[in-house]
Amino acid sequence: MDYQNIIDSFKARALSDREIEQHLSDLMLFYDFAASLNRLADVREIGDLLLLTLMGYAASGRAVFLAMTLDGFEVVATKGITLPKKEIKVTFTRPYPDFHVCSRDQKSEWDRVCNLFGMRLIVPIVQEQRLLGAVGLGEKSNKQEYSEHDLHIILSLVQMSAGEVQSALGRQTLESLNRQLTLKIFQLNTLFELSKDFNAVWEPETIFRILGSSLIGQLLVSRCAVFVFRKNKLALQFVRGFRFGSEIDLPVASLFEKQQTPILCDQIPGDLKEKFCVPNQVHVIFPMILNEEVRGVILLGEKKNERPFTQEDYDFITTITNLALVSDENARMQQEIIEKQRMEKELAIARDIQMSLLPQPIPVLQGYEISSVFDPCYMVGGDYFDFLRLSSEKTGIAIGDVSGKSTPAAMIMASLQASLRAFTSMEITDPQLTITLINQLLCESQSGKYVTFFYGVLNHRTNQLSYVNAGHCYPLIIGRSGEVQRLVTGGTVMGFFKDVKYKSGSCELMPGDLMVLYTDGVSELIDEKEEEFGVDRMISILREHQTEPIAQIQEALVGALQAHRGAQQQWDDITFILLKRE
Repeated sequence: MDYQNIIDSFKARALSDREIEQHLSDLMLFYDFAASLNRLADVREIGDLLLLTLMGYAASGRAVFLAMTLDGFEVVATKGITLPKKEIKVTFTRPYPDFHVCSRDQKSEWDRVCNLFGMRLIVPIVQEQRLLGAVGLGEKSNKQEYSEHDLHIILSLVQMSAGEVQSALGRQTLESLNRQLTLKIFQLNTLFELSKDFNAVWEPETIFRILGSSLIGQLLVSRCAVFVFRKNKLALQFVRGFRFGSEIDLPVASLFEKQQTPILCDQIPGDLKEKFCVPNQVHVIFPMILNEEVRGVILLGEKKNERPFTQEDYDFITTITNLALVSDENARMQQEIIEKQRMEKELAIARDIQMSLLPQPIPVLQGYEISSVFDPCYMVGGDYFDFLRLSSEKTGIAIGDVSGKSTPAAMIMASLQASLRAFTSMEITDPQLTITLINQLLCESQSGKYVTFFYGVLNHRTNQLSYVNAGHCYPLIIGRSGEVQRLVTGGTVMGFFKDVKYKSGSCELMPGDLMVLYTDGVSELIDEKEEEFGVDRMISILREHQTEPIAQIQEALVGALQAHRGAQQQWDDITFILLKRE
């Protein structure tokens, strides 16, 4: 509107009384509007004032005030209309028109907004070439079109409000950023405190109780459940408000196969929604992810304020869940370390006990040299050997191998030694009777293990050896001329058949004879190519060093075993006894 022309016409008395009255009315409208506008700071209040002023002036019963946001138009204020259910997402290009008279043909985005709200006129709110929003007016109550004078007044009122709208939107954006910043600071402080809480506990139950309670408090939900995979099953760790058992059957793999993001139960197709989400009032299924692997799920009900979950909520859940999972992982690793240390300590004690049960020192027999080697593949083993002084002329020699390895085998070995020594103290020295009695005890114990065993009684005055071989590796006697005798007489292994009949055998040790008693850990020792050491190789080494002192023979055999194994892991106990008649 050309206000200077109005003033000039007024001075020249060129205006009629009606025109003067109209202009004075317009000036009063502007004055009142400006006075009211200066007292407002909130964009909604500005919108209400602008709409009421425009509707009163234009005699329109419908109006809408829209503000531009990053996502499109946001409805700030309405009068006489029902809001559309769908979101308003439109994009406008410059230059922006001063106003737009709506058309039902929807030729432009302005027409789309017009028809969406039932408007007749749209006026963009522009400040410094920036589109701040728009004001829409419906038809005039008299059904007439907006006159040129109407458009001048409407455009003037909108332009007057543009600066205040810009300031209000700026304050609104700043307040929103301040709220977000305050929330982030609060969440960071919360996460900092929670990280200290998580690091201070080592029990999984406590860790997930902290997680669940924090989610309830931060998200304002009344129902929360935390399930974590334990032995490939979703095990309940925390629950509040739901009624779940200790485990649930949820198709986690298929749910998060394509994308490891939260799932709203309303978006889940098929039976899972009707059979799981609806009856349990589950609103969100949130995956618990660590190292790109789903470790469990968090089930949440709706918020108490009925607001939707936001991306900020999901970010908070992700962060606190990672803290809990890392803490749980550390706690389980710590428990494993503690358990491993405890077991190692117990095994060390068991090893000391087992070593103390072995014969120390090696007995001295007139006319004989004796040596022995015991090397368990674990801290304790199932191999066994013993020397028993039966009389001034007789010595018992025993060697055995319990099925299995480590502690269980060692326990059977200790029981075997106790039985053998008990029978010896009862003056039961006959190998056949001794083996029979021990076999019966092993069968009655129902340990599920068997024992290969060789027991011989050497008369070092007559050089006669009576023995029973209960399924053990054949002891070898290598004569001075190199011939080999195998001690095979006896029967099957001990521990399976209670009524088995064992036979006894005997032989005489000649001067220079070298006898070796061994377990299968010697003959079956493998190298990196999985080739066994073998009995023939052992015989060859013993023949080569037979004339040497017993200590050098032992050193040669041990060296050959170590050279054969190389870097290959030892999979079985290694035990052997060397006995040489001078």
